[in-house]
Amino acid sequence: MREDLRAPLGELPITEPRKLRAALRGLEARQQQMVELHHGLGQPQPQTLHQIARRFGISAEGVRQIEQQALHRLAKSDGMEAQRLSANKRASSAETGRRC
Repeated sequence: MREDLRAPLGELPITEPRKLRAALRGLEARQQQMVELHHGLGQPQPQTLHQIARRFGISAEGVRQIEQQALHRLAKSDGMEAQRLSANKRASSAETGRRC
């Protein structure tokens, strides 16, 4: 199944811009870039996993896994607020039958 969904900005675990920028700086460079691209941070619009995969020369599944690791690190950096992201992504995926 082809993935066309883009990740909404509101699903990031940290919503306060200053805290988000600081938390993103704590990620590995590739993780940071993938989160920024997929959530449209500093971009005109978010990119799909497939678009990001082509850019990095890896599979969309590889991008998804790297992004999940990054989101996990962000969640650990911001505590309970970040658990909302994981729950929202699972609920969204279950509703649409697709991965974000």
